[in-house]
Amino acid sequence: MLDTAPAGTDCDDQSSLGEPQIGANLGALHTASGFGWTAGMTNGANSHLKTTPASADAHLRLSKAFGPHEVGFFAYYSPDIVGSGTDDRTVRFGPDLDVYSRRFRILGQFLAEHESSPTGSGESMWYYGGFLEGNFRFTTRLVSLLRMDYAWNPTFDDRSRGGNTHVQRRLWELTGGLQWLIFENLKAIAEVTYGESYESVTDNESATWRATLRLMTAFWPLTPPGLAEWTQRKSAAYDTREAPSPAYETTP
Repeated sequence: MLDTAPAGTDCDDQSSLGEPQIGANLGALHTASGFGWTAGMTNGANSHLKTTPASADAHLRLSKAFGPHEVGFFAYYSPDIVGSGTDDRTVRFGPDLDVYSRRFRILGQFLAEHESSPTGSGESMWYYGGFLEGNFRFTTRLVSLLRMDYAWNPTFDDRSRGGNTHVQRRLWELTGGLQWLIFENLKAIAEVTYGESYESVTDNESATWRATLRLMTAFWPLTPPGLAEWTQRKSAAYDTREAPSPAYETTP
């Protein structure tokens, strides 16, 4: 949101989708009432090991199920979100929902975040964001997706504290796509995204288009994609060969 890093740190402790963090998670669900919870901690740094590790981050989610639907509330706390060299305490919290039917599914979440000193100057900042996603199932193997992401922050200005950052930014993206289940554990995903970024202090606006085509899989080492389908075809072919011919059938 700010396009700047605090002095004295490279922000390498911030969580990244491309770098897994070490953590532990515990949860429970009361099936009769539909109430559930999950809580956990991460090591507060990405997968590389550091000589001075960051403090651990903690998270908690409470949920309530209503049949196939679910609502929840998520909270996250980090004592030093941008690294051990800067005191930037961070808290994130907000509701989420999952509404499900035979053909439709709606997912959404809203999060508010407060950082005590994102630029290392002592000036705090709030920012907000969320998404709303709808899925429609054409067949058991073909699903469409439409998703809106939005994030913004009120005016942030740390110049009175010796900084040089003055920002008020708004970001949004709209994504549409299709997901095709090729095999039980392999699917193809095609998506097109249009996004805009507007910074009101400098009146700077930019727009981007991007398209992706990718394969996604998840499997045990002994069951790679396509193995189950291949064995089913082999079994069907064997059963056909072993079936008795009508020419040799007899009647009592």
